[in-house]
Amino acid sequence: MYRTLTARRLWNGNRETFRNWFDATHPARWAWTQHAARRERIQGTLRDNPHLTVVHLTSARAARAWSRSLEADGARAFEA
Repeated sequence: MYRTLTARRLWNGNRETFRNWFDATHPARWAWTQHAARRERIQGTLRDNPHLTVVHLTSARAARAWSRSLEADGARAFEA
């Protein structure tokens, strides 16, 4: 959306317009139309595999902290 609002030049002088968003192959439109089906598929996978752990990360900071905790846990596992 940022590129559309700012009319930022892409490659070869092209610019993204709002008209592009109506194209069925536009990545944002594709993601919007696939969201419900993907969500249902993921929920089904989790229902069928209760042993899986789901981690909800809502920010880059949370992702970094989670990653560091995995690194620390991994280091402790190799010390044993």
